[in-house]
Amino acid sequence: MGFVDVEIQGLNLEKFLNLLIKNNIEVCCVRRKEFNKFCVKVPYSNYKKFLEVSNKLCYNIIVNKYTGLIKILKFFKERLALVLSLVCATVLIFISNMFVFQFEINGNSNVTTEQICEVLSNNNVSFGTLKSNIGLKEIQNLLLENFEEMSLVSCTIVGNTLFINIKESILVDKVVEEFIYE
Repeated sequence: MGFVDVEIQGLNLEKFLNLLIKNNIEVCCVRRKEFNKFCVKVPYSNYKKFLEVSNKLCYNIIVNKYTGLIKILKFFKERLALVLSLVCATVLIFISNMFVFQFEINGNSNVTTEQICEVLSNNNVSFGTLKSNIGLKEIQNLLLENFEEMSLVSCTIVGNTLFINIKESILVDKVVEEFIYE
């Protein structure tokens, strides 16, 4: 879980270490800094017992730092608003990816984009529609049925965008007129 680096100040420090051993409190990395001061690392699981023993004997305890997983947990515990905002942002991004917010229509020259959007909105495909409610084959068939100028329609959804690619057919009357005048 982690360790707590603690500095202990007081007299008769050997007696304190013996009391820790007697109470089955693990400590490691014991270093004497001065005559009345030493540093130890206490596993976080034993930290509460360590504080109880030190409070009984009136030693000054200074926490230098937390290491390991406990450091990360304390960081997020102190910044609960950060954690909540990250969770909310993740949920909002996930939910927003379930909707279509943009149409991109390519290849239309005879039929306007507004006409295509009007046909789609009349059939419950508009901005903010759930992706699961959009049938791509149904949209393709719908556009081919409503516009005789279209010979091929393909639809794909990428991200929040519905791409509609249109290939318009060449009308026979225009081909004949162009051939006659040339």
